[in-house]
Amino acid sequence: MSESNKVCPKHNIKLRRKHNSNMYYPCPRCAYEKATEKKEEGMYNWKRGSSGRKKSSKTKAMDKADKYFSRYIRLLHTMPNVQQKDILVCKCYTCGAVKDIMDIDNGHFVNREHKTVRFHEDNARPQCKHCNRFRSGKHNIFEANLIKEIGEDRVAHIKALGLEPGEDNEIFYNEMADKYRLKIKELCKERGISNPFNKA
Repeated sequence: MSESNKVCPKHNIKLRRKHNSNMYYPCPRCAYEKATEKKEEGMYNWKRGSSGRKKSSKTKAMDKADKYFSRYIRLLHTMPNVQQKDILVCKCYTCGAVKDIMDIDNGHFVNREHKTVRFHEDNARPQCKHCNRFRSGKHNIFEANLIKEIGEDRVAHIKALGLEPGEDNEIFYNEMADKYRLKIKELCKERGISNPFNKA
C-alpha cells in the first residue's frame, strides 16, 4: 500500500494527510469511538470538551468571592440613568460605553491572578465585555484613568502589592464573599435602592 493511499486498518477509511507534513489525521470513526468510551467512563465532559472533574471547594469559594466582589464594584460605580431611573447603569472605565449593570464586567488593572490585589477596590472598575475580554482590559487607558482618579502613588502601590504573594485558600475566599455580600447590602440601604442582582 502506498503512503498516499493509507487507510485505517479497522474501518478501511482513507486517511487525510496533514498539510506539508508526513503525518496523517486520525481516523474519524476511531476518534469518535475513543471519545465515546471516555464519556461512558465519566472521564470526558461531552458538551464542553473538557475533563469532567468537579470543582474543588476552594475553587467554588473563590468563584463566590469573585461574584460578590464584582457585584459590589459595579454597584459602587453606577451612574444616574436619565432614561429609566429604575435601571442601574455603569460607564465602561476604558471606552466610556454605558451599559446596564447586568451587562458589564468587573475589570482589573493588575490581573486578578495576583491574589493580593484580586479583591482590592482601587484595582477594579466596571468595564464593558469588549474592553475587558477582547482588548485585554485596555491596560494603558485603564492606568491613565486610574492615575487621574486616585493619583500616581496609589497606582504605584497597587502595582507593588501585586508582586507580593497573597492568600489563596478556602477560608480567605469565604471571608471575601461574606465581606462583599454585606457591603452590597449596606450600599443598597445607603442609596435607598433594591439589590438589582436579586432579580437575576
